[in-house]
Amino acid sequence: MYGNRLLRLDRSLTVCDVISARWMNDLHSITSTRSGHHLVTSSGLDLVAEIDSEGNAAWTWFAGNHGFAHSQYGLRRRLDMKLDYRPILIATPDQATHCNSAIATTIAGRDVVLVALFHQGSIIAVDRLTLRHRVLVSGLGHPHSIRARAGGWIVSDSQAGAVVLLDDNFWIEEIIENDFSWVQDALETNPGQLLIADANHNRLVEWNTESRCCRVAMTYSQEWKIFQLESIDEDWLHPTFLKAVSEL
Repeated sequence: MYGNRLLRLDRSLTVCDVISARWMNDLHSITSTRSGHHLVTSSGLDLVAEIDSEGNAAWTWFAGNHGFAHSQYGLRRRLDMKLDYRPILIATPDQATHCNSAIATTIAGRDVVLVALFHQGSIIAVDRLTLRHRVLVSGLGHPHSIRARAGGWIVSDSQAGAVVLLDDNFWIEEIIENDFSWVQDALETNPGQLLIADANHNRLVEWNTESRCCRVAMTYSQEWKIFQLESIDEDWLHPTFLKAVSEL
């Protein structure tokens, strides 16, 4: 995030490669695409970029060119994409959208990228071909983390301390509220089961959507800041990986 680079780890969690580009600033999320590339949100520049394994940009969407040109102070953002923004600290209020999560999908036969706009409190769909966008969900409180789930989507409504479950058409099905404080991420681990990053309480919560209650909660160090959760497949569950995790 502040190092403005991506680290590739091997199965023993040793850094084996580094990807860095001058447009990387305040990185917040990374997700995979069907092509084997990765979508990265460079929040400092209000930029979503799809990169290949070498770090080359295969697709970009810059919010400043599509109706989001002013910071939260009302000042017009003036960015020179020829500059190296990696060593420059750009505060969240100085950003136009603070886009912090992006995921590639298909809607009505069109390839789109769903993007969470923190300042606007909305989820938008960006057409990958035309780069035009439309608002799918609005009225959120500083959202983070768009996730697919069985039959729909999950959005972390961070400021509201809630998890929002959407159907395939992005209508709200349920709002999960508890004593959460700043929900940073939430994902479906099994049918009817969510894992929620309750950031300000420094805990992970396993939530049962059928009984609408917490099954178990695990607290973690206050020195940690968990931005994104990921499930791992069984290929990772071998002795080298488990030993590396146990030593963390």
